[in-house]
Amino acid sequence: MGRRGAAVHDASEDGTNNGVERLFLILNGHYESQWIKLPQLGAERCWHRSIDTSLPSGEDILEAGEELQIDPADHYIVNPRSTVVLFAQQPKE
Repeated sequence: MGRRGAAVHDASEDGTNNGVERLFLILNGHYESQWIKLPQLGAERCWHRSIDTSLPSGEDILEAGEELQIDPADHYIVNPRSTVVLFAQQPKE
């Protein structure tokens, strides 16, 4: 939250508001996959995956606007020795 309780939104490199309100980083240094419980979001927000370094090249880092909605929304299974970046955004229509 910003000053006086106003929501702070992230912006793209050109300053356009991309609607991201939360960022969730998962770092797994273990040699086994880990089941990670995700924080609950309000009804108007869903988790979207932007980065998963365990995926093949071309699928591991997604372009802005191409993030994949997490389903089910309550957890993410992170693969061994990988990093995952999730964003809280409105569902894509």
